[in-house]
Amino acid sequence: MGGNGSLSWIDYEGNRWPFTEPGQPRSDLVHALRVFAHNRAFTLAGFNPQISVVREERASTVRLHDYDRVFGELRFVRLF
Repeated sequence: MGGNGSLSWIDYEGNRWPFTEPGQPRSDLVHALRVFAHNRAFTLAGFNPQISVVREERASTVRLHDYDRVFGELRFVRLF
């Protein structure tokens, strides 16, 4: 069991009119949180399953690019 998170702040150069207010540059703030479970006792062809749930949110000055999503992942991990 584990987890991690990330935070990104992205600034863009130039004017993004008509998508932003006049003279306002685009900037985005993205944060994500991942929680995962990894079972080393179960092996399939040398790989162990890892199941993750991820919540990601982007806040942008361009409203078209705002989003909030939750998704799952299934990975097969091989330890060396």
